[in-house]
Amino acid sequence: MIEDKKIGVIAAANLALTYKKQNPTADTEEIFGHVMRIFKIERNIKIPSMAGVNFVLKYLESNPRATEKEIMQRLSNEIPKIINSTKTQEEQNIQEEDSELT
Repeated sequence: MIEDKKIGVIAAANLALTYKKQNPTADTEEIFGHVMRIFKIERNIKIPSMAGVNFVLKYLESNPRATEKEIMQRLSNEIPKIINSTKTQEEQNIQEEDSELT
């Protein structure tokens, strides 16, 4: 099971790109579903990983001729922003889950 956020983001995004390459007509929902089924992620890594998947799919959509290497490099440059932007959502989800348990 993946426990590092950066690795999780990269691995999930790579899985999404591979699936999209093998299934060019797959829509975003199908790709997210595939990643969630295949990818075993710690709870605190799920949100940043899915944000990374979203980033690469949007980048690919707006740059259809981009190479996988270019997409992954762009993602790599954006990982700190992706992780920071998901921290508040992650904290909110944990608080909601904790309040449901009590």
